[in-house]
Amino acid sequence: MVEFETLSEPQREIVNLRSDRSYVIQGGAGTGKTVIALHRAKKMSGEGLKTVILVHNVPLKNYIDAEIARMEIENCIVRTFNQWVYRICKVSGFEPPTGKSKYDYDYEKIIALFEENRISVPDDCRGNVIIDESQDFPPLLLRFIRLVADTVTCLIDPNQSIHNTDTSLVDALYEIDVESARTLDVNFRSTCESAAVARIFWNESGIYPASFRHGQKPVMVSCGDDSDRTRRIAEIAAKYNFKNDNVSIGVFVNGIDEGKKMYDALSDELGRRYIQYRFSKDDDKKADSDPTKIDFAKPGVKLFTYGMIKGLDFDAIVVGDNISRAGIEDDAYINMLYMTLTRATSDIYICYKDADDDGNYFLQKLKENRGLCEWR
Repeated sequence: MVEFETLSEPQREIVNLRSDRSYVIQGGAGTGKTVIALHRAKKMSGEGLKTVILVHNVPLKNYIDAEIARMEIENCIVRTFNQWVYRICKVSGFEPPTGKSKYDYDYEKIIALFEENRISVPDDCRGNVIIDESQDFPPLLLRFIRLVADTVTCLIDPNQSIHNTDTSLVDALYEIDVESARTLDVNFRSTCESAAVARIFWNESGIYPASFRHGQKPVMVSCGDDSDRTRRIAEIAAKYNFKNDNVSIGVFVNGIDEGKKMYDALSDELGRRYIQYRFSKDDDKKADSDPTKIDFAKPGVKLFTYGMIKGLDFDAIVVGDNISRAGIEDDAYINMLYMTLTRATSDIYICYKDADDDGNYFLQKLKENRGLCEWR
């Protein structure tokens, strides 16, 4: 985590914005949105204010929880938005009303219950709310947060929205009731070479953040069948881990079945003590000793499904070319490709099946821009 003294001037300005007002902050991948969320919470804590940081997924919550402890931030609670809403509803005496699934909360009904004074918000859900990755929050949830919170700091990157029903910048401004957004425009995470490849899949929302560090081009590794691709991913991750001290390596998969196969392959190459994993959504019920609770301070391989990597970064990532969105090449799928390619601070390895070129949008676009990668 970046210390306050090393933040850029625009980042420090945002951290030090007045604590009694709400803001929307737009920034691309690597511009420091999570860093700002933490330092803004620390600033408010120093003023005697209580903060709640809301995030999209459990791995990001694990990471922020660890940083809050390290930075000694008081009066700050971190929850996924599902955990936060679930607690509010349960304290009020009922299960959250849902739509198509248990995680699909009906925020229109929840807002109506709040306006009817049937919802009692507990103290540990109140305060100044900071939303990280708010493009992943339904617009009506932002409205509910605004109704409940003292103030809202909303950090957003529409380029990383992976659901077609997610919040746009216009939605955020409207629901938080803010006239305009402040913008972050420097990518401190990606190298210039990685950022150039990620830009292929940028949806042109806002300003593409400039990178300033250089490194090797993303490496494309040719493979045979599915089993060979899995083996090569595990082999590359293991070699990178043993060659470099204290590194974090991200390996991403499409689902639980693929994740189990990848875990077995990584175990053969690395041994299980170097691997941590998270494959699905979760709530507060996991114990601290559960193997799927990620310790981000521990080096080695972190194995995730793609929906779990929001807001995270790694020294290197190793992925396959089979990034799936159920065959739909829509904006949300392309955003997922952009999000994936912006997770690495140093190196990217993509293992591809050359014979599967036909119909593979991801691989086709990379081949159209061959000069941006190193092909092996």
